Amino acid sequence: MNKMDRNPDPIPEEFPTEEAAAEFWDTHSVAGYEESLEPVDFEADIQTRHHEIEVDEESFNALR
Repeated sequence: MNKMDRNPDPIPEEFPTEEAAAEFWDTHSVAGYEESLEPVDFEADIQTRHHEIEVDEESFNALR
């Protein structure tokens, strides 16, 4: 068990930006906050997206 797991910093009430939240969780393990976790129900509508780009014939043949 590392220091983060034994004595985690408190989770901020709010993060000022998404970047601040990302920085916090980049340096903290969720394992140290199990007592703060709550189960949630959610649905995800994951769809495949296709993108078209134009390339010259030489590039097309090289990619092929």
